[in-house]
Amino acid sequence: VLSDIFKRINIPSERKDFVKSVVGETTITSSQIENNKGEKSIYKVNDDFRAETINKLFSLVSGYIDSKAVSNDSLKDLSLPNNPVTEEQIKNIALMPKAKQYIAVSKLSSDIAYFKTISKYRQAMDDLLEAMRAPGLDDVQRGVLERDYNYLKEKLDRFKEERQVYKDYNETVTGILSESEKEKLTTIINDDGTSSYFSDSAETQDKKEMYLSNPEKKE
Repeated sequence: VLSDIFKRINIPSERKDFVKSVVGETTITSSQIENNKGEKSIYKVNDDFRAETINKLFSLVSGYIDSKAVSNDSLKDLSLPNNPVTEEQIKNIALMPKAKQYIAVSKLSSDIAYFKTISKYRQAMDDLLEAMRAPGLDDVQRGVLERDYNYLKEKLDRFKEERQVYKDYNETVTGILSESEKEKLTTIINDDGTSSYFSDSAETQDKKEMYLSNPEKKE
């Protein structure tokens, strides 16, 4: 159905192919409507964007380390509308230790992939709306297009909701780890645990045993 309808509207072939890949092709026979299985999930789309972005970012970082410069075209390719990737960001990542470079690149890539996925799905939904306005469609064909549109909308809404849940969870975990690190640092600096809110002697001793290698051998 989509292949036939898309012949009637003027949108780039790349966008047509993407729509067909994420909703699957539908075949209408005299007795039923058949959906082809194996459509590409929104999570696979996002993972592909993320892997591609990671490779490009590491390439830019390596290039900057070698030449101390980044091409504007490379930065533009990674940038989001109203939120560009800058040479200064690449420079800052290049100055980090290797382990932190990976964390920074992974986080930035995840954010870029997320917004690119949303943008790609919104464009696909707009293309389906455009297809609904194609001349000569019958009710069954319009019904298939409407169903495909609702299918993408449902997947996109769920994807955004899950992202928010994971974001809230990660912020909670990060907060806990941050407090733990601050408590550990305070204990090590004081070497006795007495400066924290742990007033109970048993809890203070537990902290000493956790964070100090030989608390009893203090000179």
